[in-house]
Amino acid sequence: MRRLWIAGTILVLMLTASLTTSAAVDRFAGDAIDSLTQAQQAVRLGDWDSAQALTQTAFEGWEKHDFILHALLPHTDLDAVLLSFQSLDQYLARKAPEEYNAANMALITRLHLLAGLERPSWENVL
Repeated sequence: MRRLWIAGTILVLMLTASLTTSAAVDRFAGDAIDSLTQAQQAVRLGDWDSAQALTQTAFEGWEKHDFILHALLPHTDLDAVLLSFQSLDQYLARKAPEEYNAANMALITRLHLLAGLERPSWENVL
């Protein structure tokens, strides 16, 4: 009977850790997505300074959680996000709206996918 309780406790701890991880990644990605969406709107309006500030806010928020993200997510995915943020900076510096919007949407999509990979679902379990 004792082994059953130990196994049950381990199962509950693993489930709790999984749900906590999912919620954290979803929150980190959601914050970045919100800022990037606002930055994209600023670019459409021609407000490059606001777009730069919002993109920087998204990047700093993502980087603030770098340690935990490296523990939770594959490094290749995190490297791709970092490269995407660097591309956005380049497009902002050149004031290239089409390239910025395309790279921004690609980054937003990548962040949605990363958050989706951590959500508990049958697709992720099987």
